[in-house]
Amino acid sequence: MVRWILGSRSPRRLELLKAFDPQGDIRTVPPRSPDEMEFEGLHRWDEIVERSLLIAQTKYDDVWEQVAQEKLEDTLILCGDTTVLCETEPGSWLAIGQPPVDDPQHQVLRNWLGQFLANRTHRVLSSCVLRLTSGELRQGSIVTNVTFRPDVEQWLDWYISLNESAGRAGGYAIQGAGSIFVDKIEGSLSNVIGLPLELIAEWTGCRR
Repeated sequence: MVRWILGSRSPRRLELLKAFDPQGDIRTVPPRSPDEMEFEGLHRWDEIVERSLLIAQTKYDDVWEQVAQEKLEDTLILCGDTTVLCETEPGSWLAIGQPPVDDPQHQVLRNWLGQFLANRTHRVLSSCVLRLTSGELRQGSIVTNVTFRPDVEQWLDWYISLNESAGRAGGYAIQGAGSIFVDKIEGSLSNVIGLPLELIAEWTGCRR
C-alpha cells in the first residue's frame, strides 16, 4: 500500500487524492502557518508562475520539516498551490484569491464575478511539488482556461446566498453550484477544483 502525506488544509485536494488512489493510506500534514506568500505587485505571467512554484515549494519545505524524522519508505509527499488569474490588459495579470471574510455585503465577490470573470476567459494555475518514494522531487505547473457566461449577474444573489464561495480561489466552485457560470473549460478540470491529477499521474507513472 502506498502512503501519502498531503500538505494541505483543502478538503477538495483530499477528496481528489482519495479518488486518485482509493487504496492509498493518505494523511494530511498541513503547513504550520495558514499564511502564505501572495501575488501582490506581480503582473507578468512568468513572475506569477515563478511565485506559484515558490509557494508550493515553501509549503513542501514546511511539511518536510515536520515529517523528516519519520520512516518514509513507500511514502509520497504532495503539496500544491492553486490561484485564479485574470488578464486585466494585454500581458498584465491579476491574481484573485479567496473572497475576504470581512465583507458581509460580498462586494469583492460581486466585483470579481461581474468585472473580471463574466463573459471572459480566465486562467487557473496550479503548481505542485511531489516527493517520490525514491526521494526524488518533482515540481511543475499546469494551466486551465475557464470561460464564464455573459449573463452571470442574474444568478449572483442566489449564488452568494449559498455561501459556496467561502475559501475558494476566485470565489466559485466549479464542482458545485458555481458550475452554472461556466460556458467552456479548456484543460484539466481537477486543476480547477484544486489538484491537477494529470501531473500526479505523470509523476507517479500511472500512464500505460
